[in-house]
Amino acid sequence: MCPAPAALPDRRRRELIQTLRALQALDLALLVITHDLPFALELCDESVSLDKGQLVASGETRNILSNAELLARHRLEMPFGFRLDQAST
Repeated sequence: MCPAPAALPDRRRRELIQTLRALQALDLALLVITHDLPFALELCDESVSLDKGQLVASGETRNILSNAELLARHRLEMPFGFRLDQAST
């Protein structure tokens, strides 16, 4: 089990993302479970969002995370100062 990406120093976070991307290149299915929304945006093309065990959204990660109403309804928020339009994917 690895620590939460948000808890890692930038260098270690980059290494984790590079490792996970290398696994994706092997044409493997990769399941990432996280509350770190910028991490999900950076790594995952497609996402699902669950609330109390119920599926509330499924689709492109960027589309899910740009839906302010959905995020608010399910108590999700991007970190202070994070701008989705400036995020690289």
